[in-house]
Amino acid sequence: KLYFHVLAPRAAVLFGGSRQAYRYLSESVAGFMSADEMDNLFRECGLRDVRHFPLALGGVCVHVGLR
Repeated sequence: KLYFHVLAPRAAVLFGGSRQAYRYLSESVAGFMSADEMDNLFRECGLRDVRHFPLALGGVCVHVGLR
C-alpha cells in the first residue's frame, strides 16, 4: 500500500509525470490476490515447497513452487 499509494505517485511527479496517471495502479492492485492466496493457489494446482519473495517494498512478489 505504501508503494502504490505514496511512493509511486510521488516518484511520477518527481520525474515529470502526472500523479493522476498512476492512480489506476492502486485501484488495480486492490483486486489482486494476496501473496498467501497465491501460495494457496499454487498448492491447489499441485505444486509443493511453495514460497514467495517480496521485492520492491512489497510492490512485487516472486512465487516459486516445485512440481
